[in-house]
Amino acid sequence: MSTELISHTCRIVDLPPELFGPITQHLSEDRKALCAISLVCRILQDEAQRQLYRKMVFSPQTPGTHIKFLKSILDNNRLAVLVHEYAQINIAVCGRGTLWGYLCRGLRAMINLQVLKFQALNGQPCARILGNCAFQLRSLVWGNPNDEDHLSKFLLSQHNLQTLDIPSWAEAKRDLIPPSCCPRLRVLCGNQGALETFLPSREIISLTWRSHSLILEDSSYRIDSLEHLLPYLSRIRFLSFGESFDRACIRSVVRYFPFVEVFRLGLPEVDLHDASGPLFSASFDLIFPFCNPQDSTLLSQLKELQVLVISGISGFGNAYIPVSIRVQIIRKIFERCEKLKQIHVIDSPEGYQTYRWTADLLDVQPTFTFREEVHRWWLI
Repeated sequence: MSTELISHTCRIVDLPPELFGPITQHLSEDRKALCAISLVCRILQDEAQRQLYRKMVFSPQTPGTHIKFLKSILDNNRLAVLVHEYAQINIAVCGRGTLWGYLCRGLRAMINLQVLKFQALNGQPCARILGNCAFQLRSLVWGNPNDEDHLSKFLLSQHNLQTLDIPSWAEAKRDLIPPSCCPRLRVLCGNQGALETFLPSREIISLTWRSHSLILEDSSYRIDSLEHLLPYLSRIRFLSFGESFDRACIRSVVRYFPFVEVFRLGLPEVDLHDASGPLFSASFDLIFPFCNPQDSTLLSQLKELQVLVISGISGFGNAYIPVSIRVQIIRKIFERCEKLKQIHVIDSPEGYQTYRWTADLLDVQPTFTFREEVHRWWLI
């Protein structure tokens, strides 16, 4: 019996068809393997292509591969309907016989597309490419400014859109978006013009606010003008705010988000590795403005805060910063937030790795973790 079992060879044709999907799904991140399977194994070809074409991401360095993909879906509609996510950056907006020409037709063929991440070269307005597309998106990341006229026409047709990420929206163009547009929108990323346009009449709970320079307290555009948005801002549970701003600006913004549970605070890129430098000595005042005595009540206003994410600091989790100083800063934050459970400090220029402190383990080395493990809401 044992000899018979050892000599028995299990062939692909002997496997039940319901296992084909899990086999190829296990290889979903190995695109070379999926390509090989789709070329040499007829039995697994359909399932391999389903995984291979589900998510397509292209960079400016792969124009040849990009064109081959577009040609394949234009030649075979069965492949086009398999595409659920398509992403590219810095595509040149030009003639019909180029990559742009193929893409104009290729997007119309992707009728089952759910996630679109799109940025033209130099941020040229090009939303007209969406004009004849029939897909219903779940997520749209549009990297081109000054595209309100054509983009608004497309958004009027998007009834399932949950996530919208746009670089800016001119306040003068607010009327292009009626209250009935994008009724299922829950996640918004954009400037103040985008807030003014999309927050009303929608149940948005996650907001990435790109502040730019519009909300500095010494600016002619004052933060007080947000009072009319307070009913909508108070719904926000997940907030990402700022990349380059001053302390006064933070103080003005926090009071508009009383029920935030996860707060990502973006700071100017600062290197704290030089513990003897003047910047390090000013860390309480500049890097962590809410630790300054003048701002002692800043984070305490966020009564529901459970997770605090601080980005833009290089070296905070490093040994160059004495443990006693780190603990002192972190403890002050926990003391002022009763419900706070975790603090994450992003400690790499790429922003993909963080150090984590928890309320019950302040005196030990922070736990190293990956950005994806902090909270899924900011991974659009």
